[in-house]
Amino acid sequence: MIPSSLQRYLNFWPYFLSAFLFALLSTPYFAMLASKYRIMDFPGSMRKQIGRFRNPHDDPARHTHSYPIPFFGGLAVVIPVVTYILTQVGKIPDMFPLFLGLVFLISMGVIDDRINLKAKYQFIVQFLASLMIVATDFSFHINNLFFLKDLNMDIFNFTYQIGNIHIGLTFPGDLILLFIILYTINSIKMIAGSDALLEGNMIIAFLIIFVISLRDPSLHAVSAISILTVGAMMGYIIYNLPPAKVYTGATGKSTYGFLLITLAILAHVKLATALLIVLLPLTDYFFVLVRRIYIYRPKSFVQLMQINGTDHLHHQLRKLGLSPAQVLSVEMAISLLIGALAILTTGASHLFILSAVMGILFAIIGLLHVKTNLAERTSRHPTIKNNDETPESRYAY
Repeated sequence: MIPSSLQRYLNFWPYFLSAFLFALLSTPYFAMLASKYRIMDFPGSMRKQIGRFRNPHDDPARHTHSYPIPFFGGLAVVIPVVTYILTQVGKIPDMFPLFLGLVFLISMGVIDDRINLKAKYQFIVQFLASLMIVATDFSFHINNLFFLKDLNMDIFNFTYQIGNIHIGLTFPGDLILLFIILYTINSIKMIAGSDALLEGNMIIAFLIIFVISLRDPSLHAVSAISILTVGAMMGYIIYNLPPAKVYTGATGKSTYGFLLITLAILAHVKLATALLIVLLPLTDYFFVLVRRIYIYRPKSFVQLMQINGTDHLHHQLRKLGLSPAQVLSVEMAISLLIGALAILTTGASHLFILSAVMGILFAIIGLLHVKTNLAERTSRHPTIKNNDETPESRYAY
């Protein structure tokens, strides 16, 4: 006799298995397709010879691998997820904006993998996809942080009906929600700088959403989407473990954060809990943005988004001599610990844990930056200076 507490998990086993097998069997095909049309991540030494890239700010030094690696691995993950969401569009109204937003991001991802789009075009598509969520009936528990408890999130309200689709905007609530979605998309996208790191972190995050959503039987679709994503990622990650044979590409990088934050909203996850789930990439991205603003002094938001460099947490760990496999182990261990805290803590303790862990992460990331910067300075002659390098020369998305 299987306990009911365990049975509810086993009910979703077919979803996991089907997505796992699809990704496991289809990833080599998508890699072959990408190779055929040369939709690949070329190493820095080869990128100057290829004229089809549309992003003039791309920094070749960022691509440290020694041979071309095909993209499109993300398609093996998102296709089973999007297919299931499509089957739910007529049953659950919230599925339509989610489906449409994913289609926008996946389409942009295919084009970006092919020609390396400029940052402004990527951001426009991200904005439109996020607007699909913000302008519909989605709402987020922003007021669950004590310093926002008495803040009126509905000062201005606009509603409109198009057929069965309800369009609604509130201010400032939806403006905050829009920022949260866009920030999550980009912070999670930036994890993909080391083999299997993106999917490794996302498997943990989507598992947490799965566990939380199982507490409410009415959230069956959210649970199904979460475990489908986990299964597909586990099938794909086999090919992405160091040394990677195929890369996720923008088709996955641009969609994972969007899907994760949307599922968190649908699962009625409080803001503090949602932040804990993805605290590592969110904190790392915030630190990097502040650092880039201080160093490069960009004149516009577009310039800020174009700046690129080896300044993320995984870059610092690599500079300290860790291998891709070791970087993966370190970051997944941190994510597992934070994820466990997100599940086990409730109420006011969420905010305390969030503040404490964020402070610790900031300290760790800051110390890593100081240590690697000192190591780099001592490894080169102090009088040598490259006068040809400008902040703009390092801009890339």
